[in-house]
Amino acid sequence: MHDPSTVNDLIFRLRKRAEIRRNIPTRKSVQEGTPDRIAALLDEAAEGLAFWSDPAHIRLVFEQAARISDAFADGQKQMAEEEGSDDGLVAGESTARAISTALRRRAEVEIRRITGNDQE
Repeated sequence: MHDPSTVNDLIFRLRKRAEIRRNIPTRKSVQEGTPDRIAALLDEAAEGLAFWSDPAHIRLVFEQAARISDAFADGQKQMAEEEGSDDGLVAGESTARAISTALRRRAEVEIRRITGNDQE
């Protein structure tokens, strides 16, 4: 099970370490006023963890993927209608709709996992 407090603690520590690196007066990057690449990577890691720990972002990513699949299904359906119901196109539409449904369900599973509500 995923513990949100552990992830939040890690995000905080990554950001704090980046801040500390940027404020050490003896560091060459501080003395030269140039960006600290390691600090930037620490910040980037913290942002990535924060993004993937947010249920709203997870839902958004999966929903966008499902919409792409829906659009593909719509295209398959339209082509099947224009060409007189080609079985391959109809099967493609069905597959795309099934993928959309699976993506939306997976989003909910992932959200329950990261919020610690995965006992269902």
